[in-house]
Amino acid sequence: SETTSNSFLLKVDGNGNTIWAKSVTGDTNTPFGYGVGDDLFVDGNDIYISGLYSGNISFGSCSLSSPLPPGFLVKYSSLGTCLWAVTPRGISYGVVKHPNGNLAMLRRGTFYTIREYSPLDGSLIDSTITPLADTATASIWGYPSLAKLPDGFVFSHHIQGTLHFGDLTITSTGSHDNMMLIRYTAPAPPVARK
Repeated sequence: SETTSNSFLLKVDGNGNTIWAKSVTGDTNTPFGYGVGDDLFVDGNDIYISGLYSGNISFGSCSLSSPLPPGFLVKYSSLGTCLWAVTPRGISYGVVKHPNGNLAMLRRGTFYTIREYSPLDGSLIDSTITPLADTATASIWGYPSLAKLPDGFVFSHHIQGTLHFGDLTITSTGSHDNMMLIRYTAPAPPVARK
């Protein structure tokens, strides 16, 4: 749409031929309706996308609605059928496989957290919030990146200022933005490298 941000999901074969294409459609009836996809994760035949939306958003046979701009997490089959769609709280960044076999999502609200979700229906597995970082004293910009390790996770981000990771503090130098790289073992306390 010329007035609405939309996303799409496209499956191609090894020669680049289109197998199917699916539209993720934002709300055209809301002044600031949009749907922005920011992550794609494939696990065998299961396809997951996450992002942000405002108003109403459609993923084909699934849809979500919210007056605020929340995140979304959606599962598709290998045939491109939407199996479920949920609205996690906070801004969602990156979905990977949790070491225990469930889904893990990096989310940002007042804190960065890695939350665990069921691949069966997208439900939150553990309601306990374990903050990875207090973002109140730092300027954070851009999109973080999340990756799975055999025993946990690693994520990176740009910061300016100070972030607190439990007993560990990372401070950028001068007036420059710095890249941080943080490794977590699950469920042990964090170990970080700048």
